[in-house]
Amino acid sequence: MDAPPNAWLEVARSADSRAVRHWALVLQSLGVPHAVSQQPGTHLLLVPVDRAAQASAELRRYEQENRGWPPREVLPKPNSDGIVLAVGYLALIGILHLAVLRDLFQLDWKDAGSARAVEITAGEWWQAITALTLHADIVHLAGNMLFGAIFGLFLAHSVGSGLAALGFVITGAIGNLVNAWVQPSEHVSIGASTAVFGVLGAQVAYEFVRRKDGRMPSWKKRLPLVIGLILLGMLGMGGVSHDITNIEAESRRFEQLLERTDVVAHITGFLSGLLYGALLGWRRRLPPFRDMTDSLLGACALLAILGAWILAFRAH
Repeated sequence: MDAPPNAWLEVARSADSRAVRHWALVLQSLGVPHAVSQQPGTHLLLVPVDRAAQASAELRRYEQENRGWPPREVLPKPNSDGIVLAVGYLALIGILHLAVLRDLFQLDWKDAGSARAVEITAGEWWQAITALTLHADIVHLAGNMLFGAIFGLFLAHSVGSGLAALGFVITGAIGNLVNAWVQPSEHVSIGASTAVFGVLGAQVAYEFVRRKDGRMPSWKKRLPLVIGLILLGMLGMGGVSHDITNIEAESRRFEQLLERTDVVAHITGFLSGLLYGALLGWRRRLPPFRDMTDSLLGACALLAILGAWILAFRAH
C-alpha cells in the first residue's frame, strides 16, 4: 500500500542518540527535510516520503566513507623490553654506593665524584657525570633506583635501551652542568635524580612528538606534557606530606627537605630531557638502529661514566 504524499518515513534508527544526530546533520547539509523521533530505547530519523530514497542513499554513502573513523590509535611496537638497561642501571648505582660505604680501593669516592659548582665552572666537567652515581644514604639511593628503573623502562620501550642509557648520561650531565652555573659557587650535589628527571623529560617529549604526528584529539597530544609536569611537581620536591596539626614543625621539616632536595637540578635535568626527547622524536622518522648499534650506544654510556671517574680520581 502506497504511503500518502505528505507522509514521513523512517530511514534510520539507533539506540545511540549521537549517531542519529550525525545522520541528521548529514541530511541538513544536503537540504533534506528531516525529523528525529525518540521512542523507548531507540531514536528514529524521519524524512518526507518523496525524499526517502535520496536520504537513504546519502546515509549509506556517509557510512561507507566514514567506516573506521575515527581511527583507533595504533600503539608502537616496543624497541626494547628495557630489562638489560634497568638491571644495569640498578647494578651500577648500587655498586657505586657500596664503593662509597667501604672506601673501595682505599679511595674517597664521594670527595672525588661530588658535583661542586665552583670546580665544575672552573673546568672539571666530569663531576657532572660522576655525581650521578653517588647517593647520600639508602633512602636517597632507593628512591632513585625505583623511579630511574621505571622511567628507564618506558624510554627503552620507546627508543631502545642504547639511546635510553645515553639519555641517563647526557640529560643528567647537562642538568648538572647548568645547575652548577646557576647555583652559588659553594653548592655541592650528588644523586641520580637529575638523570632520572632527564629520562622522564625525554619520554614526555618523545611521546608528545609521536602523538603530534598522529590523528587524535589535541588534548591527547598534550597529555604527556601534563603528566610529566605533574610527576615533576610531585616527585621533584621530595614527596612532601604535611601534618596541619603542627604547622611550625612541618614548616621546619619542609625547609630541611628543600635543603636536601636539589630542586633546581631536577628542573634542569627535566628540561634537558625535553630537548633530548624532542630530538629522539624527530629521529623516529629515520630507520631504527640495528641491535648491534643499540648495544654500542649503551656501551658508550658506560664508557662515559668510566672515563669521568678516571678523570675525577686523577684530579683528586
